[in-house]
Amino acid sequence: ITDEEKAAAIAVIFYVGTGLNSDVDGNPDNTISRTLGVGLKHDRNGLKWCRYDSSTSYANGYSTNIETIQCTTDSGDKNGSDNLEQIGNFLGTANNDTTTLSNYPAFKFGKEYGTTNSLNAPYNEGWYLPSLAELYAIYNVKTTVDEASSLCGGSQFDSSYYWSSSQSASSDKHAYDFNFDNGVKHANGKGSASGYVCAVRAFN
Repeated sequence: ITDEEKAAAIAVIFYVGTGLNSDVDGNPDNTISRTLGVGLKHDRNGLKWCRYDSSTSYANGYSTNIETIQCTTDSGDKNGSDNLEQIGNFLGTANNDTTTLSNYPAFKFGKEYGTTNSLNAPYNEGWYLPSLAELYAIYNVKTTVDEASSLCGGSQFDSSYYWSSSQSASSDKHAYDFNFDNGVKHANGKGSASGYVCAVRAFN
């Protein structure tokens, strides 16, 4: 591709299909095909899944098992595009603190990716923190994604841990991060700042 095309690139397409639609009543939704791309710039400084400052100061989603966003690599709530909103709905009106994005730093990176990177409309909106299943889809083509991102001056996944937007089923205080070295999910404390973060978007 030309230098001009490299400079204009905003994402690497990693998936086209219906397999990353969320299950409905336990059954896969095969009706809508999605084309997904991952943003070229990652946060590799380490962000918390949600705010945790001390045992008495944390986001309301920290100690809550948000059942509606549980996901494996191939089942459950695989579409992460509305997971932050689902957290708010699950917490309920009185406890919903998701409108203050600083309470959910990893999600904030996804939500604000387009404006943070000064992308033009409509690509300044629609970005989000991917689900575990969506990260697994990136892993399946990681070499190609990293090579294409590098060509355009973007970040690399290499062998790092990345936060997903998916709740761990094993513990209220854990969400899944994903190891891009071996393709294994890991239930990590939501208040841990050890996870890197990327943003994805649908392009159809």
